[in-house]
Amino acid sequence: MFSFLSIPFWGNEEKTEFPLPQLPENAITNVVTQMDLLEHISLSVLSKKMNECVKTSAATEDHFEVNFTDESAVIEIPDKLKISKSEIIDWNKKESSWFFNPFASTKTFISKTIELVDQIQATFPKITFSLTLHSSDLKDQDVMDALKNKTWKKVNIIGGELKTEDLDKIMEMDNSEKAFAFKNIIFPLGYKHVNALKFASIEYEDATWIQIDDLLAVQHKPSIILGSTNFKSEELNLLLKKWQSSEHDMFKFFKCCNNELDMEKVLDGSVTLNIDWKLKHLSYNFLGAENIGNRNLPCLQVSAFGHTIQLLPFADYEELEEPRIIKNLMQKKKLEDELAGKDENVAQEITAKLQEVLSSLEKDQVYFINGKAQRNSSKIAAVALINAYFHKRKVGEKK
Repeated sequence: MFSFLSIPFWGNEEKTEFPLPQLPENAITNVVTQMDLLEHISLSVLSKKMNECVKTSAATEDHFEVNFTDESAVIEIPDKLKISKSEIIDWNKKESSWFFNPFASTKTFISKTIELVDQIQATFPKITFSLTLHSSDLKDQDVMDALKNKTWKKVNIIGGELKTEDLDKIMEMDNSEKAFAFKNIIFPLGYKHVNALKFASIEYEDATWIQIDDLLAVQHKPSIILGSTNFKSEELNLLLKKWQSSEHDMFKFFKCCNNELDMEKVLDGSVTLNIDWKLKHLSYNFLGAENIGNRNLPCLQVSAFGHTIQLLPFADYEELEEPRIIKNLMQKKKLEDELAGKDENVAQEITAKLQEVLSSLEKDQVYFINGKAQRNSSKIAAVALINAYFHKRKVGEKK
């Protein structure tokens, strides 16, 4: 450890003065760049000059992962840096002795780590943090305060059994800009909360307690990933109908797993374009919102593979074929409904319009089987399939 202002070198019992502030700027920069993260933080709090020097000499835009479930890497920059539990404890002891803080030893390890995170963020404001912890860590008030008051890129709560009062505290925070994931968690029997999906991004590995009413009430465009669910296909059909008729965009992304997934029931009653790839256990469909002109994301890709269904809204871009086809299919359905029961003169006019729509659909290589619109290709669906393939490979390699 570089030392100055009578601060001792780590590992040395004698104090050794090192006149770092008196060195030329280039020399100071060279010294600072040789320091590690904990040394940067210790140096930054000593003076305004040293604080500015650290900010300009050290990397300031990394993403840090704080993980209380891994003692060997409590704070980590993936593939760059790992700070273990013992290193944080050792650093805290030395820092408290330098600044004569007699209460430092009474703080919990979690409290000490969050304090370190605060110092890192104060020194390097552009650094982002994600947090991983065990459900039992929620009993620590410092953790609850950090969840409420700090901006985490993502919070992962992994393992154990959650208590109702701890869950309520999280649900009642302002989570509109926060991303949470609950994995390998046992939820309280019969738990329900009106804010269960009111996050910027939310993932529940066990979502059997989430009800369809929770989904139908969504309106702030979150990303939602649900693992095991108890939804019926008819309930997912209600979600599609609500999405179509809604005055606003409901979500950015939705995914869930369901062992009784029946796509015919899910899509029943909707005007859809099916991509016929003749692949077993794989379904790709597109549909549009009723007020397609008033929504930012008025088109919906509905994909299903095995027991998983995924809903991805997207914009009505002119260069895309799918939105144009969807609008023509919806216009076809509207004209067919208008045609029923009309007199001959009106019927001729509607029939002419209908023929124009059908001609346009034919140019887009759309054909019909049992009244259902089909197409053999889709650039959007192809890209999604390729991305899903490589994501699956990447996840498999990590395992």
